[in-house]
Amino acid sequence: MIRATGYIFKIANEYTLSNKAQYIASLNEDQLISMKEQLSNDEFETILTKNIILELTDKSQKANFRIQVDLHTDNGYINVAE
Repeated sequence: MIRATGYIFKIANEYTLSNKAQYIASLNEDQLISMKEQLSNDEFETILTKNIILELTDKSQKANFRIQVDLHTDNGYINVAE
C-alpha cells in the first residue's frame, strides 16, 4: 500500500498539471514519512512540499478539530461529539 500511495500521487500530479485541475488530500504524518522514503527528494518536493496551500495541525489557529464517534448498538445509532 505504501508504494501505491507514492504512485497515486505521481499520477495525480501529472493529471492535474496537464488538465489544470486541483485536488485536496488529507494525509497523516506517517503517510508523509512513508511517501518521502519511496519518492526521490525532487519528486517529494515537487509533488507535495511545493503544493501545500494550507496545512492544518492540532496547533493551527485555523484548525477546527473535534472528536466524533459513531456507535451502532443493538438499541440504535448513537453519535458522540466533543
